[in-house]
Amino acid sequence: MEIFVQNLRSFAEPVRAELRPLTLVVGENSSGKTSFLGAIHSMLSNYEFPFRIDFNNPPFALGSYRTIATRKPGATVPVKSFQLGYSDLGTEVRAQFVSRAGRPHVSLVTVRTANWDIRAERKSSNSYTVYVTVTLTNGETREYKKDVQAGPIGTWHEVNFRFLYEEVYNDLVKASSHDEARALLEEASIPHQPAPFAVAPVRSKARRTYDSEPASPSAEGGEVPFRIATLRRKANINKSLFDAIRSFGSESGLFDDLRIRRLGPFDGDPFQVFVQKNGIESNLTDVGYGVGQVLPVIFNTLRLSTRARLILQQPEVHLHPRAQASLGSLFASVAASLTGGFVLIETHSDYLLDRVRLEVARGLLAPEKVVILFCELNEGVTKLHSINLDQDGNVIDAPACYREFFLEEEVRMLTRADLGGS
Repeated sequence: MEIFVQNLRSFAEPVRAELRPLTLVVGENSSGKTSFLGAIHSMLSNYEFPFRIDFNNPPFALGSYRTIATRKPGATVPVKSFQLGYSDLGTEVRAQFVSRAGRPHVSLVTVRTANWDIRAERKSSNSYTVYVTVTLTNGETREYKKDVQAGPIGTWHEVNFRFLYEEVYNDLVKASSHDEARALLEEASIPHQPAPFAVAPVRSKARRTYDSEPASPSAEGGEVPFRIATLRRKANINKSLFDAIRSFGSESGLFDDLRIRRLGPFDGDPFQVFVQKNGIESNLTDVGYGVGQVLPVIFNTLRLSTRARLILQQPEVHLHPRAQASLGSLFASVAASLTGGFVLIETHSDYLLDRVRLEVARGLLAPEKVVILFCELNEGVTKLHSINLDQDGNVIDAPACYREFFLEEEVRMLTRADLGGS
């Protein structure tokens, strides 16, 4: 999948970036990483994209049009429009957004495939002009134009369905055949995108006793202890997943096992989570923030299906470098089995990145399945660099400024004797 962004916050210039099974987004603070992840989450979380898009879908909160659209240096108002889009499964979808009552609203949509070029321009609150160009198998090109009405918010089907499936279809049948017309119309449909699940950078605080399960999964992972308790109760059914959680705990040095102490005889009764390490059991609240904060990360990562999509912000929060490195191994292992899905990670951890490189060198993860997206902020404008790895895990195609701080800091450490002092 390829993502397109322009005039969104610090991404003032057109940006195209490929998302791979493991995509690592890095860069200094305020360089655009969260904005980039938030834009992707907004696009892919709504099957009606680009209509009915929510730019404040937790854990992201991009705000109003004024806080989303790029504001040029020295300008008091943002630019007149911003663009988002993606290309996947042979279909490219792009949308242009303008301000309407202070909120982003679609003003233009384009959909392109091998044989279609569709353009829908908003003329009023519920009126669109749709332009269609379609190429038949014999090379003949057909062009159409129609003004259509949609609801006050609109959907792609409302804007385009009747026009394509009535007038255009009937004309294509006359020009070709029923079979070719049907095949062409299937190609013109925007493919359904599996919605990604996003995990927040600060997860739910551990509790001494759990007694009220959240109604639905959340970005903070408040439901995860309840899911783990269920896994423990049904150990025979969920053995592989629980074993994988326990294996990560051992590899990372965080825990040897997780125990559930039930305070009643029934499934819905309160319970406590105990962490076992070196033969000692402690309540989850008594072992520091690291274990409680990482549980939503490892649980949601390990349960991914091959086409599922997961967005993680700073999974390494509160973790020792050993555990950060173990996360790199975990993500590499899961990404290796993904076919259509992805794990998209914003991280500041060099330990995590270096472990991913090591797993590529070990052969666990193919280099073409991972990419590092480096956000470089210069005078208020973010440039996104796509950095690849070779078979040995070496970084290639990196700009000179990548990891510049770390190299300079290492030089300062090596030459600290020249700084003087006793």
